[in-house]
Amino acid sequence: MFTSGMKESSAQQIELKGVTATGLQKLIEIVYTSSTTFDSHSDLFEAISCASHLQCLLALDYCEKSLLKRLTCRNFSHFIQMAKMYRLQNALKQIDLFIANNLAQIINQSGWHKRHKKHQLSHSQEDPDRDRDQDQDAQLPPHTHSDIVGSANLTYHQMAKCLSNNELRMREIDLFVLAWQWIVNNNLAAPNASKALLNERVRISEHKYKRKICIIRSLMKNIRFGLINPSDLVKKVQSAHSLVLSDKCIRQMVLDALNYHLMGVTSHCQHFKIRSPVTSLMMIGGREITPNPNIHDSCYLLNSVLTETHSFKMRKSPLTSLPNNLSHMQCVLVNNVLYMIGGCLSQCAHGESAVSATYKYEPSLNKWTYVAQMVEKRAYFYACALHTHSKQWVYAFGGKNRDGSLCSIEKFSADNSKWSLCKSLPSTCYAHAGAVLNDTAYICGGYTDGQFSASLYSFSALSDQLEELAGMNVARGWHSVCAVADTLFVFGGCFLNAQAQSLQLAEPTNVAECYSVQTNQWSVLKPMVNLHKEASAVHINRSVYIFGGYNIAAKTGQKLVSRYDLESGEWHTAGQLAAGMTGVGCVVIDLPWYLVHKQEAKCVSSSSCLSHLADDVSDEDEEESTGTSSDEDEFSIYTNSESDSEEENCFKTSQRNSLTQNL
Repeated sequence: MFTSGMKESSAQQIELKGVTATGLQKLIEIVYTSSTTFDSHSDLFEAISCASHLQCLLALDYCEKSLLKRLTCRNFSHFIQMAKMYRLQNALKQIDLFIANNLAQIINQSGWHKRHKKHQLSHSQEDPDRDRDQDQDAQLPPHTHSDIVGSANLTYHQMAKCLSNNELRMREIDLFVLAWQWIVNNNLAAPNASKALLNERVRISEHKYKRKICIIRSLMKNIRFGLINPSDLVKKVQSAHSLVLSDKCIRQMVLDALNYHLMGVTSHCQHFKIRSPVTSLMMIGGREITPNPNIHDSCYLLNSVLTETHSFKMRKSPLTSLPNNLSHMQCVLVNNVLYMIGGCLSQCAHGESAVSATYKYEPSLNKWTYVAQMVEKRAYFYACALHTHSKQWVYAFGGKNRDGSLCSIEKFSADNSKWSLCKSLPSTCYAHAGAVLNDTAYICGGYTDGQFSASLYSFSALSDQLEELAGMNVARGWHSVCAVADTLFVFGGCFLNAQAQSLQLAEPTNVAECYSVQTNQWSVLKPMVNLHKEASAVHINRSVYIFGGYNIAAKTGQKLVSRYDLESGEWHTAGQLAAGMTGVGCVVIDLPWYLVHKQEAKCVSSSSCLSHLADDVSDEDEEESTGTSSDEDEFSIYTNSESDSEEENCFKTSQRNSLTQNL
């Protein structure tokens, strides 16, 4: 305006319409000093209006930051109006995040104001001369302040958006209780009462009742009932309100969750998806050789490896325990549910203690559940998950038990929790390993026909056929395999010394090689820096980590963790475990945030909000006895229409005032 040749650049007087003197003063201070102070919300709102009107982005950005600093649990709704009016998109995102992080406090505060309002109403009916203009701030709960004013109630759209937020850090049972508390606060659900009593006090039309039921159903569809444990589903969810069981739609959601917990059958995937998941490295079971020889039942996390913030001595964080002490089992991840299959119950060289049990681990419940028995007991075998059309199966290949080596293949369906035999390997085999690429299983090596094998086979669940491919450069067993992109990586293990094959003496190998699916060719990689036999390999970020195993040369468990850099092709010693473990299971899995960040979970727990639900229901009954109407129009939950507060008045004033300024 002043430098682009417009007439205002030389005019002695300039008329600015639609801005206030205070707003313009604050704008000039920001432009010339990069700072200003806002004595009230009115100053801030007028500055935002002026900066938007004059399209001063620098000042608008400054005001946006000031607005977010003043955000509280009781003024957010008016700040949302201001942000929408002036298209402050970043502010809207931050307010949504603020609501999600303070959901429990916002809803509890709204419920407190509702009860306080009823309490005042009952007192005014008893004493008509009671002073209605007394200072209510003195009666606010301890966590509120006198300078926080405005509507503390969430609209339906805000509540629905919160409940659908995948990054919300709150337990699902607490979310359900908060959602139902919001429903009660907004008079959408009648109190639990006998049918006769309800018939006597019907005050709303059938049309309004149906609309309220639709709102409740819509909110309940955002609750992930599958993440709530069965005990809470029965004790807290079903008993929360009679509508939970009487409404067909809500009842079916709860039944689906109960059926999943009882039979493992899901019908709505979204209801079983973990909120704010934390990708974690989970280590399971294993056999310790020295200094305390035994089979472990521990499950612990090594998440510092994922973030590459670990020290040389890797610290583990306990998670849960296995149903039994196990080693040399197979861990298969299916839709973020972990299946643990077979394995050994005790130290044995020939699979004498092999088991057939299958367990599954539910991250949302943090516990193991028995699922089924395999047809045959297996240890030292390979298992994986494969798709066939719309169905997913778990396959187990070969292995060994007290009766000897196995050539059978069996598959497991989560739909009926049963194992069944299918194809067979060309010959008996154990100590082999494999990985999945493009929904095809690749199995290589192992001990077969009295010697270690270099063979590689592919197995497709769609065709149900085995195909022999190009063999490895080194015949081996007890090795580790990892799939990355279209390449198989094979690490370590052991082989039979050619000069002493008659003695069947196994020697460790540090040879690593990779297989290209596209060319059907093997390539030898740089030698490993540490020896690993009976270890686990996991692809993490840009590297492959190898954990545990048996060090044949030292005749002890391998404590050192090896890392292969996929970009440089170099080997590194990444760290050291507390104890050398062989036959340990490793898997990268998404866990609920509260299992990983336990200290934070204690701080944000909203268990204190549970008691308010009963209070709100009893308040409804009190309403009936005093004769006051609780049938507020349901449209109020969309608009936050309450009495004018300071922010609301300032907001309207800043839009209404249009002053002519002479410069």
